[in-house]
Amino acid sequence: MDMVFETTDEIDQTSALWNAVADNNKNAIVNLLKEGANTEYSGEYRGENLGCTPLQMAVRMGRFSMVKKLLEFKANIHVRSDIIGETLLHEAVEWLESYKAFSMVRILVENGAVVDATDYAGFTALHEAARKGNYFVVDFLIEKKADVMIQTCDGQTALEIFSAIDTFWLSARWIGFMTKTKESLELEMKRSEKAKQRLVAFAMGQHKRLGQLSKVSTLHPELVRMMLE
Repeated sequence: MDMVFETTDEIDQTSALWNAVADNNKNAIVNLLKEGANTEYSGEYRGENLGCTPLQMAVRMGRFSMVKKLLEFKANIHVRSDIIGETLLHEAVEWLESYKAFSMVRILVENGAVVDATDYAGFTALHEAARKGNYFVVDFLIEKKADVMIQTCDGQTALEIFSAIDTFWLSARWIGFMTKTKESLELEMKRSEKAKQRLVAFAMGQHKRLGQLSKVSTLHPELVRMMLE
């Protein structure tokens, strides 16, 4: 009976890039990407990296040059984890130390990552950064206009999550950072609330000027949106 074997190239073609990232083989990654390697393969298991694409793995491992190269070759920046739908921003904050997380989040945002994307529990990257007490990331995301009013599925804002952190074991330096973080979140909450109030006042004024006080169907669109929230 004749037996047909796949060539080594055929066997490795799909997973080659995945393995190169796992092995931190930078030269191989560049060559494979130029050859059109599969950036979306996620079928290997190695340690905790189950079901993740090469880009997800590079983010988790804090391999900045690899992340930039993968993004240069159009790896999917909007990929999510299989279990709870975490974005790359969530994973950067969760897996990396504070300043490395900040650097990775900055790279991802500059390459089109959606700042306010939520996982299946309603957490944004800002919620995750607040939970981790990461001053650098919180401050950066606020600067990038992250919505501090978004609530998780159990009704928590980033500020509420941050306020619940136990600071007993933290150094004075980190308590100082966290004080700044809380102040930033509180200030942005106040700004958002004032902005919403101004929009409501504007919508009500427009509605009144149009003389449409009785028909809900003809309310100013901004007022309708707020009534439905």
